Amino acid sequence: MTRGPGFEPSLTYANTSGWSGTETSKRRAFDNDEKGHTAHVQRDILMAVASKEERGATVAELRMMFPHNHHGSISSALTNLHRDGRLVRLQETRERCKVYVIPDCWNGRPFEPPITNVRWKERAEKLAVENENLKRRLGAIQREVRKWQTQGQMVPIRKLRQILDQ
Repeated sequence: MTRGPGFEPSLTYANTSGWSGTETSKRRAFDNDEKGHTAHVQRDILMAVASKEERGATVAELRMMFPHNHHGSISSALTNLHRDGRLVRLQETRERCKVYVIPDCWNGRPFEPPITNVRWKERAEKLAVENENLKRRLGAIQREVRKWQTQGQMVPIRKLRQILDQ
């Protein structure tokens, strides 16, 4: 893999810069990583953000600075550099975009920790449990509705709330 001159890129997605899920995106990511484009873009982004000091930069501002780079390349560079700890993503926004700064310019402001694959796995596990709970409640509601329908009556709203609160 070709690297940028004196710069090791942050490849935080299975040792790649990542892709959106399509074959063309995947091919572009591998080509960019292999040919050194990823390293050059990340280096340029890191230098640009560092030059903005405490003000930092947003993806929109970086697109203006680097108009020949695809939005996905800039966004990917920010995400990989953030996940690798080389940038801090602040909770602060400008023009509806998050602000990125280098760690030395963070100054204790509220920030968003990077979401790692481990955190995604934890989220997925939590959602799976929530999904099972929802299925259980839905089944209980359906059984209750059938029971009341066989009696020719409507289910009392308090009964449905009890089921939902379980």
